[in-house]
Amino acid sequence: MVNKLLRQWDDVGAYLDDVMITSDQWNAHLQRLRDVFQKFLDANLTLNLAKCEFGSARVECLGHVVGLGKVLPTQAKIDGILKYPQPTNRREVRRILGSTGFYRRFCPNYSTVAAPLTDLLKEDRKFKWTPECEKAFHLLKHLLCSSPVVASPNFARAFKLAIDSSNTGTGAVLFQEDESGFDHPVSYFFQKIQQAPTKLFDSGEGGFRDYSKWQTKDYPKDVVLLRQTDRGPFAPSLSPFPIKLETYLRIAKIPYKIIHSLNMGPKNKIPWIEYNGEVVTDSEFCIKFLSDRLGVDLNKHLTSEQKATARLLQRMIDEHLYWTSTIHRWVLDRECKTLQLAGVPKIITWYMGRRIDKVCHGQGIGRHSHEELEHISKTDFKALSDFLGTKNFMMGDELSEVDCAAFGQLAQVRWQLHGSPGERFLLEHKNLVEYLDRIKDAVWPDWEECTTKGGTVKATA
Repeated sequence: MVNKLLRQWDDVGAYLDDVMITSDQWNAHLQRLRDVFQKFLDANLTLNLAKCEFGSARVECLGHVVGLGKVLPTQAKIDGILKYPQPTNRREVRRILGSTGFYRRFCPNYSTVAAPLTDLLKEDRKFKWTPECEKAFHLLKHLLCSSPVVASPNFARAFKLAIDSSNTGTGAVLFQEDESGFDHPVSYFFQKIQQAPTKLFDSGEGGFRDYSKWQTKDYPKDVVLLRQTDRGPFAPSLSPFPIKLETYLRIAKIPYKIIHSLNMGPKNKIPWIEYNGEVVTDSEFCIKFLSDRLGVDLNKHLTSEQKATARLLQRMIDEHLYWTSTIHRWVLDRECKTLQLAGVPKIITWYMGRRIDKVCHGQGIGRHSHEELEHISKTDFKALSDFLGTKNFMMGDELSEVDCAAFGQLAQVRWQLHGSPGERFLLEHKNLVEYLDRIKDAVWPDWEECTTKGGTVKATA
């Protein structure tokens, strides 16, 4: 509710019932305070003055101290991490990695430094504390003590991006030059990798992403390389589009290999594919490319009229169902249980929630009230159920491309949006539940192996 009240202002942030107002001019700050107070007054909300701070140069928020152009961890949190004893089992290793990982944006080469500790979490490896683990344990503490400051970004000034990789991790540092010409780090990004990719360029003066550097050089001939994020807690992905694309590959019996990565494709989108050296982004265009190139047409049994109907149905699925599910997952679900099980840090969930909230508002779906969103969702599920009727699949007794899209979206609602209005509306229609089970059993016999089972194990497929 608070997010919806304050979404019109970029200089006002809210997380649950915590609100932060940021300004660079005092008069503008006072005016924004009046605006926010009026919003709260209109909504019959009250503030606890004992917990409020006004006109502060620095404030503490979500484990961070923000102000004076800098962001740094709360000292009490750092002191707590420094007092951690040496871990003696996997549970304690997860605890230290969870605590330090929350502040990984302050630690250069975090994934590389933490690699000996993350290796201890592998299920097929016996827990053994080695000198390398001891070194990583103390080095992580040292990093948090020695360099836990990043600059607040100034979007009126240019940024510089430095990228590099090694055999154990890929990293990037976002810099911004101050008035005196000194480069300050704004953010760090590091990801541990299992196999060494081709070395990425290191741009001392900043630069653009070189997507060719992320392409596989030794292409398995006639094998689709599907690049997507890690497996999800209860479904093969946190996004419906990798499931849509992988379902298509399975139905079409096209050989493929998955490469789990956060690297975006040329359109800054995931998933994307490589096939015999060619790169294609966006699930819809990936399917079109493979259909044209390999002569695999899942719609060949449909008439022209049926193809038009399937096209319109898929638009509704990829638009309405996607956006109503997205706004629930990132904006309306305060507990974010599925994202937590997937290992998404709370600060990232909060940040992405704010961004997605604004995107949804711009798209239009975010301008509706909760009741209106539920009406849209309920009507869409009923329409899908009525259209499906007693058929095995959306367009009859054979699978078609629209089933790939429908399964990708509906699988998210059924298995990964627990407690959402969408799940409630879906379960009201027995034929939709049976439809999902039918495709899952026929196309995904290894479904359980393609999930992390609620974040408890590593997916094996």
